[in-house]
Amino acid sequence: MKGKLSGMAILVACLLAVAPVASAQETPCPKVYSSISVDEAVAILNGLGINPEKSKDSDGKPMFVFRLGNRTSGYRVGLYFFNEKGDGRFAHLNLSCIFDNKNNTFKEEHVNVWNRARRFCSAYIDKKQNMVFRGDLNVVGVTEQNIKEFIQLFEASLNRFVVEIFP
Repeated sequence: MKGKLSGMAILVACLLAVAPVASAQETPCPKVYSSISVDEAVAILNGLGINPEKSKDSDGKPMFVFRLGNRTSGYRVGLYFFNEKGDGRFAHLNLSCIFDNKNNTFKEEHVNVWNRARRFCSAYIDKKQNMVFRGDLNVVGVTEQNIKEFIQLFEASLNRFVVEIFP
């Protein structure tokens, strides 16, 4: 009898050990990216209700243009792809918004104040004296949700940047 109880205890222990694994397999883990394709990026943008316009950057690489803030009259943003891994896959995404300096009013001090106080997104004045607001994401090891949150964080930061820099 004693041998049967220990055999039964082993069987119950094995079933209990396997049970959590079986239930974990029922809920699929989100895809973790090591790089991203242009089509995957478009699908993520579409999932956020953004319909990007395909274009090419100055180096001929794919990029997308769309509006953030108010989707129809918001700020024009470019999505750029960097660090190509082959087969049309990239390891880095960049979001940028350029503000034209028609009146030559952008001051380095304003940009420096922003950059010292904020994280995740930064600004600079380019060679043409335009203000560039940007955010970068290393796609390696992130999920679709992380990429969506990066875009949403960029949008919220862009809105705050405009209020603080262009009162």
